[in-house]
Amino acid sequence: MKRTKINQIYILCAFCAALALFGAFCLYFGVKSEYNPALGYFDKGSVFAAAIYLSLSLGAAAGIVSWVLFARLKCADKPIPQKNVLTVISCVLISAGIAADCIEDAVEFFGAVSVKYSYIHYIMWILGAAAAVLMLVCAVPGKSINPVHSLGYFAAPLFLASKILIIYFDRSVAVNSPAKMISQFSLICFMLMFTAETGISLGRGNIFPRWLGTLCISTAVGGVGGIGSLALCLAGINFPGITLCDAAMMTAFALYAFLRLISVPAMEVLPCKKSDGKAGKTQSPQ
Repeated sequence: MKRTKINQIYILCAFCAALALFGAFCLYFGVKSEYNPALGYFDKGSVFAAAIYLSLSLGAAAGIVSWVLFARLKCADKPIPQKNVLTVISCVLISAGIAADCIEDAVEFFGAVSVKYSYIHYIMWILGAAAAVLMLVCAVPGKSINPVHSLGYFAAPLFLASKILIIYFDRSVAVNSPAKMISQFSLICFMLMFTAETGISLGRGNIFPRWLGTLCISTAVGGVGGIGSLALCLAGINFPGITLCDAAMMTAFALYAFLRLISVPAMEVLPCKKSDGKAGKTQSPQ
């Protein structure tokens, strides 16, 4: 990879990390001082709310920009090696976060008087158990094994999809409440990231720009939801719809995205050929 592209990745990485920290800072102090837990909304004219929405928008824009900047590049058609110790640790944290979130959901579920759409919870527990185990397999250092690692990367978005549905149908929080929307946006970003990573792990190097874009969005947007919510939970500030396990899990996902993004310059990246320039729809015969 050219030095110019490497510098661009580091700039994107720093920008997305700064957005995540800035958005998390605004989320913490916004909920602390300008949020009504009973209604589930920020106060009218909240400065912190505007700053949060701005950081989320800029995070999405960073993902689009990265996709455009690297549209003519692809990574080598081989699985991603697990050599970065911090990435391995983040896989373990994700596994632990998923397991803890499922256990917490089960405790709340069986302690509730009546819960609608119970089958969604059952599905989430099954997918969560599979995702937690397979993410531990993905954490094994060394060269990736295509089928096993791809299955691990694909189990995570399935679990996240079920989690999004549970949050959506949670009637204790208003549908368009910032607490619910920020959590859903963060989980959708992570879901897109792992979906793209599944393709990369299977050797589809042409989707490299898409994967890079999802890493940027997951770092920035997911970081706001994860770090900000975690700070609120640790401080004991009420943010309806968000639990400590939810916040810790989202933070682990955002950390994973950041570490993946910062390690991209170490990957083997090549220019796309004319025959495979369109996002890898077709490839020329070897």
